[in-house]
Amino acid sequence: MVQQHDLDIQNHVKRNGIHTLMCCIFIFLVLLLISSATSNNISQLVNSHVRFLVQTEAIQVMVGVVFILLILTRTIQIHITQLRFVLWMSIPIWMMLLTMIAFNQSTTESSPMAMIQASVHIFLLYMLLCTFYLASVKFNVNAVVKIILGFGMIEALLGMFQHFGRITIFNTENLNAIFFLNGLSSSDSTYLQMGASVRAFGTFDSGLTLGTFLIFILALLIDYAHTHSRLKYVFIFVVIVAIYSTQTRNVYIGLILFILTLLLQKSTYFRYISRGAYLIILCVSALLPWLSGLLGWLMQFATNLNIPTFGARFNFIDQALAQVPDVWHFLFGSNITSRSGIPIDNSFLSLMLQYGLISAAISLLVQISVFGKSIIPRNFRRGGIASFLFIAPIISASNNIVNEILVFMVIIVFLQSDSAQD
Repeated sequence: MVQQHDLDIQNHVKRNGIHTLMCCIFIFLVLLLISSATSNNISQLVNSHVRFLVQTEAIQVMVGVVFILLILTRTIQIHITQLRFVLWMSIPIWMMLLTMIAFNQSTTESSPMAMIQASVHIFLLYMLLCTFYLASVKFNVNAVVKIILGFGMIEALLGMFQHFGRITIFNTENLNAIFFLNGLSSSDSTYLQMGASVRAFGTFDSGLTLGTFLIFILALLIDYAHTHSRLKYVFIFVVIVAIYSTQTRNVYIGLILFILTLLLQKSTYFRYISRGAYLIILCVSALLPWLSGLLGWLMQFATNLNIPTFGARFNFIDQALAQVPDVWHFLFGSNITSRSGIPIDNSFLSLMLQYGLISAAISLLVQISVFGKSIIPRNFRRGGIASFLFIAPIISASNNIVNEILVFMVIIVFLQSDSAQD
C-alpha cells in the first residue's frame, strides 16, 4: 500500500511537470505575438532555412497546436455553465465574423490573405482569452511566471543595449519612430548619423510597446515574486532603467500612474470603488476624441509640460472619421488603419474605424470583465495586475495598443486560471 501510494505521488508529480512544461512553451509562444515586429526582427538573426518558423503565421499555428494539446491532455478544464459558456465562447466567432465583414467592405485596398491573417489572429486571441476566463488550468504558476519574467529581462537588457550603445541591431525601416533628435522622432537611419539617440525597443516595433510591456513585467514582479527576494529588486531596477531608455513620455506617464494606482490599491475604500472608477476611465478613454472640451484642456496641459506632440495625435480625427461613408460602415468597420496614411492614436477609435463600433464595444466589455476578475480577492494578490489593467485605458487614450492589451489580457487570465488557487 505504501509503495502504491508513493508510485501515485510520483505519477502525479510527473503529470504536473508535463502540464507545466507545456504551459511554459505555450506562454512563450504567446509572448511572441505581442508585436508583429518581433517575428520580423528575430528572423533577421536566424538562418534562412529555419526563418519560416519564427514568422507570425507559424507562431500562431504553434500556439493553436499547443492549445489543443492542453485541452486533449486535460491540462485545461473548462467549467461549463450553459448560458455563461455560450456567451463567452461565442465572442471569438463574432469577432472573427466582424473582422471578415470589415475587410469585405473595406474603403481601402486589402488582399484576401490579409483578411484571413487578421481574422485568424483575432479569433485565436479571443478564443484563448475566453477559454482561460472560464477554465482552470493545471500548472505551476511560478514556473510560468519565471518564463515571462525571463523574457522581460531579455527585452529590458536588449533595450538598454540599444539605447546606451546607440545600436539598433535590427533593420529599422518598418519600426515606429525609434530615433529621437531635438524633439523629433523618425525611423530614418540618417537621424542616427546626425546624432539622434536610439529609443529602446527590444524586439518590438517601438519604445511604446516595450515600455508598456515592461510596466506589465513590473506588475508581475509585484504580484508573483517573493516579497523579500534581492533578485526581485535587481529585476525592478533593470526594468525601470529600461523604461527610461525607451525615451517615450507616454510610458513615463504610464509608470507614474501605475505607481500611484498601486499605492491607492492598498486602501480598501479604493478597491471598493475601483470597478466604477475603471468604467469611467475606460469610457473617457474611448470617447476622448469626441470630448472636445476635455481634449482641448489636455492639449493645453501637454503644451505647458513641453509635450507638443500630444495634440498632434488628435489632429487627424476628423479626417479619419470622414472616410467612414455611412452608418453601416460605422457599425461594422471600414478597415481604416494608420497604414492608410492617417495616424490614429486612440485604441478605441482605431478599433472602431478598422472593425466597427460593435467590435469595439465587445472589446470594451471584455476588458471590463477581465478587470473585474482581477480585483476579486482570489486574484488580487498585491495589486500589481489590477493596477496595470487600471492604467491601460489611460495609455490607450493617446496610443494605439489594441493588440498589446489583448495579448496581455490573455496572459493575465491564463495566470488567474491556475487550478491550485481553486
